[in-house]
Amino acid sequence: MNLLLYGVIALAILGTIGGIGYKVRESGKDAVRVEWAAANEQARKREAELSAFAAKALADERAKRKVVIQKRTVYADREVEKLVYRSVCLPDTGVCLVNAAVNGTVAPGCLSDGTVPAPKPAG
Repeated sequence: MNLLLYGVIALAILGTIGGIGYKVRESGKDAVRVEWAAANEQARKREAELSAFAAKALADERAKRKVVIQKRTVYADREVEKLVYRSVCLPDTGVCLVNAAVNGTVAPGCLSDGTVPAPKPAG
């Protein structure tokens, strides 16, 4: 009977030691899991910030490179004194008027009177 009692006591002591060891091991795993979770959360936050920064930089770059096509129609008076010009297409005042129409500003002395001489009668 003594041997059986010693066996039961030894079994109880080993069970208690095993239970304590199991609890210590589990608590260590939880600590590691908490640390990993914190590290993973920090990594996710850092990746989210980098992703947001990259998305903003990409949007800014696309806004800079956005191609804008505009159709602009400008009407200009053309002064014609002669029917044929040999070296120039327009006289100096005509070039000044075209530049003024394109730029939207009129230089002094560039305006014409707006009248065209009457055609000469045939004959």
